[in-house]
Amino acid sequence: MKRALLLLTITGFALYACSDKKGQEMTEKKDSITKDTVTQTVKVDSPVVSSDSTIVKLSLTEGKGKIQTHKNKGQTVYIQFQSQGFKKLSARLSSQAPDANVRIAQIKLPDGTMDGPFGQEMEYAFSFDGVYTLAVNENIMAGDPWEGDFTIEVSLKK
Repeated sequence: MKRALLLLTITGFALYACSDKKGQEMTEKKDSITKDTVTQTVKVDSPVVSSDSTIVKLSLTEGKGKIQTHKNKGQTVYIQFQSQGFKKLSARLSSQAPDANVRIAQIKLPDGTMDGPFGQEMEYAFSFDGVYTLAVNENIMAGDPWEGDFTIEVSLKK
C-alpha cells in the first residue's frame, strides 16, 4: 500500500514538473514573439517601410493612405488603421514586379473576428469604429513564396 502511494506521489510530481516547464516555454515563446515584432507608424507621404516591419500603423489623412513596403518570402505584413467614423473600405495592392504573388489575405475587425481571403483589391463595409488590420501575404494556391516591394492604397468613405 505504501509502495503504491509513493509511486502515485512521484508520478504526480513528475507530471506537475513537466507541465510547469511547458507553461514556462510557452511564456518564453510569447515574449520572444512580442520582442521580435516591429511596429512603425507611417504618414501618407512616407518613403518605403523597411522589411523588418511586421506591423505597419498607417495614419490616414481624410480617410486616405498609401505606403510602399518590402515583404520577405513567407512573411505576413499587417497594415493597421483607425476607421475614424468611415463606413466603407477600398484597398488595393500593386507591385512593379509582374509576377508578384501578393494579396490581402484577411481583415481583422476591432471585435477580433476575421474575414477573407481577398485578392489584390477589396471592398468592405464597416459595422463599427475601431482599429482594423489587413494581413498581406502570398497566395499559396497561386504560386511560390514571393519577395519584393508592393504598394498598398487604403481609401475610406462615409
